[in-house]
This record gives sequence, structure tokens and C-alpha cells, in this order.
Amino acid sequence: MHTGPKLARALARIVPTSHRGEVARRVTLAGLLTPVRAGAPVADLRFLYAGRRRNRFSPAGGPRSLYMGEDEDIGSAETKRVALLGSFAKKRAEPAAVFWAHVDFPSAVLDLTDASVLTALGTTDAEVHDPDWRERPVSPSELLGGATFRDGRFAAIKYWSVRARAAGRGGFCLCIFKTRVQAPCRVEFVSVELGLSEVWP
Repeated sequence: MHTGPKLARALARIVPTSHRGEVARRVTLAGLLTPVRAGAPVADLRFLYAGRRRNRFSPAGGPRSLYMGEDEDIGSAETKRVALLGSFAKKRAEPAAVFWAHVDFPSAVLDLTDASVLTALGTTDAEVHDPDWRERPVSPSELLGGATFRDGRFAAIKYWSVRARAAGRGGFCLCIFKTRVQAPCRVEFVSVELGLSEVWP
């Protein structure tokens, strides 16, 4: 993968794509019941708080990001490292709920499922979807996530679900940068049963 100024120039030449539809995230019962920690924003859907923890496209302490899956199975698998739910596997898992969001990102997505985008960035499918990325002090995907956020035009990164692939099926995920979700972009979380909703921005 390109690095430094070369990566920034490569990103600047990429035309953001659009994405609109429903995505899902699995939240454990512990996550639903955990009180808001000091400094976190208070909201009904506080368990969907976009954190700054290390993740595939999120350097530790980097931009606030939230990861969502294409559907319930992928949203569950991607947020539970051991037990894969639904059609993935029959392992036992912690009690949890799946929450859905409607996303609308007009011309604001870096689409890593597009092979031509990977080529433009000087990377490969294997590098950005490396299942062992946590073994590195800072992975290429984290560097790409940081550079994508700094570019300023991208509200989200679209990429293939590594856990879905491991289970022999396809599906994508989104890494959403909360502070880059600005109009006309929109993310709406809704639970009719609980009477809860949250909208970004």
C-alpha cells in the first residue's frame, strides 16, 4: 500500500461512490446495560457510541468510528469474534440484540470492494482484508483508515466481511466516521419497539 503523501495523493484521485440502504450491528446484553462512562455522550442509543478504540480501519485514539454489517448475520459475526451467529455457525453466544440503521451516503464512500480502487491505492484485497491485522503494531488498513478520514470527503469505508468469507459466503461491512457524516449524508438508527431513534448528523 502507498504510504504518507503518496497515499494522500492516491486518495485525492479517487472519486467517492454512493451507498444507500440498511445495515446492522449486534449489541450484547452487557453493552445494552452498561452505564454511560465518564465523557461519553448521553443518548438513548449510547451502546451505538462511536468509539476511538483500535479497529481494522481505526487507529487507536483516531477518529470516532462505528462498524456495521450488510445484514443481521454479518453484523453479528463482525462484532463477536468467537461465536458466529445465524447461518455462520452453531456456537453459543452471549445474549444480544441486533440493531439496524438506514444509511445514505451520496458520493461519500471509499469502496474497497472495487478492485480498481485497491490498485489505485497500491494495495491488494489480501492486504486490506488481512485477518491477522491485529498482530501488527499498526496495520496497513489502519493507516488507510486514518488517511481516508483526513482526506475529508469520505464518510465511510466499504469493505468485504472477513468473517463472512471465512464462513464461505459474501457480504460487506461499513466503517462509518461519525464526524464525517454531514449533510447530505445521513445515518438513522431506529427501534420502533423501544421507541428509540438517533440520527447523524
